[in-house]
Amino acid sequence: MDNKLQIDHHTASDLQIFEARGDKTVLDLFDETVTADGKLKLKERFYNPFNSRDSIIEVQTAIKYIQENLESWTFPITPHDANAINLYYISKSKPLQTEDGPLFWAEGVVRRIFSSEFREISLQGTFHFIRFLEQFQHWIDRVDKNGLPSLLKNILVSIKNILNEGVLSEVLREGATNAKHGQLLWLDKQFREVNSVKYVMMLNQVYELEALISIAIAGKKNGFCFAEMLDSDAPIVDLTDAWHPFLKAPVVNNASLGGNESVVFLTGPNMAGKTTFLRALGICVYLAHLGFPIPARQGRLSVFNGLLSSINTEDSVTQGYSYFYSEVLRVKKAAQFVKDTPKVLLIMDELFKGTNIKDAYDGSLMVIKGLAKNPNCLVVISSHLLELANDLKNVPSVSFSCFSSKVVDGKPQFDYKIKSGISSERIGLLILKNEGVDKLLGVDLE
Repeated sequence: MDNKLQIDHHTASDLQIFEARGDKTVLDLFDETVTADGKLKLKERFYNPFNSRDSIIEVQTAIKYIQENLESWTFPITPHDANAINLYYISKSKPLQTEDGPLFWAEGVVRRIFSSEFREISLQGTFHFIRFLEQFQHWIDRVDKNGLPSLLKNILVSIKNILNEGVLSEVLREGATNAKHGQLLWLDKQFREVNSVKYVMMLNQVYELEALISIAIAGKKNGFCFAEMLDSDAPIVDLTDAWHPFLKAPVVNNASLGGNESVVFLTGPNMAGKTTFLRALGICVYLAHLGFPIPARQGRLSVFNGLLSSINTEDSVTQGYSYFYSEVLRVKKAAQFVKDTPKVLLIMDELFKGTNIKDAYDGSLMVIKGLAKNPNCLVVISSHLLELANDLKNVPSVSFSCFSSKVVDGKPQFDYKIKSGISSERIGLLILKNEGVDKLLGVDLE
C-alpha cells in the first residue's frame, strides 16, 4: 500500500503489536480510550504505519500538542453517551418516511401516538444525539486553538462546519431541551437517512480525536519520547536508553545501526536479554513509523519502507512443514523482501534452530554474508553459533555486540546490558543443573 511501512503478520506477532497469546499487546499500552469506537480508531492507526516522513511528523506534531495541553484536551464523551448513539443508529425504528410538509407532520403525530419505539428513538434518541453534539460543541469552543497542528485543525474544522449547518445550528444555539418535536423529527431524518453518511463521518472524526488523545495520554504516562525522523536516503537507527515497554523494571540499552556497518551480529548466553532487546528494537521502529512516542529516552531514525522479523517460527502440521522448513521459508521471504524493497530493517533471532549444527552454521553464514552485501537494509541477528564470528570478522559491514553474565555461587547473574564485542559464555548446562534436571534423571553433571 502506498505511503505505508510494509510489515507482515508474522512480524506483528513477534513484536506483540496488536495480538498475543494470553499476553498484553503494544496496542493495549496505548489504549486510554473510553468508548468502543475510539478503541476501533486507535486500532486502525496501529494497523497503518507510514513510510512517509511528512505523514509521521504530522501525527507526532498533533500528539505533542495534545500532551502539552492535556488539561483542556480531556475527551468529553462518556461510554454511556457513545453507546446511546450507537443504539440510535442501529435501531430498526425508521425515521418518518414522508418529506417535509403536511404529510410529514401528520405521520409524526400518528407514530408518536401509536409507537413507543418511535418515541424512544426518533424523539428521545434524536434528543440525546443533539445533547451529545451540544456537549462536544462546547468542548470545541473551550479548546485552545492557538498554534493548532494541521491534523487537529482539519478534524475540528470539519466537525464544526457540520454543527453550524441550518436547523441543527439553530437547535444547538437554543439548546436541546428547547427543541420542538417537529425539529427533532426533521433532524432525525437528516441524521439517520438523508445525510446519514455525513453525520456518521463526523462521528468518526470525533472518535479519531479520542484515539489521538489516548495516544498522547499513554505516551506521557509511560515516559516515552518522540523519535526524530531523519531525512536520509541511508537506513539509520539510533536509540538511546531504549527499553521493552512490557517490563516493570526495564534495563535500558542503546542501539546504533547504519553507516558502514549494516549488520549487527549479536551473541550472549541464554536468558541474558538478546530476544528482549530485539523485540524492543522492533517495537521502537514500528511505533516511530506510526508517529507515536517510543519507549526510549531519545531516538533518531530514517524512514524505512519495511520491517520484518524472524523470532518465533513454528512448524505447520496442516501444510506439512517441519520446523526447519518453516525457518527456510521465513529466510526466503526475508531475502525476497530485501531484494524488492529498499530501506528495510530485518530482526532475526537464532537462525536454523531446527537442524544440525553444521547445516545451521553453513546456512547462517551464507545468509549473513548475503545480507551484508546490501547497504539498503539493516540487519540485527542473534546467534548461539559463536564460531560464526571468526568467519564474519572479515566482512567489513558486520559489527559485533553481545550480552553477558557472571556466575556467583553457582548461579548465573545478568545485567541485561548490551556491549560491544563477542560473548563466548555457555551456561545452558548450568541452568539445567540449577533446575535440578540432572537429579531428576539420575545423571551426574560434575
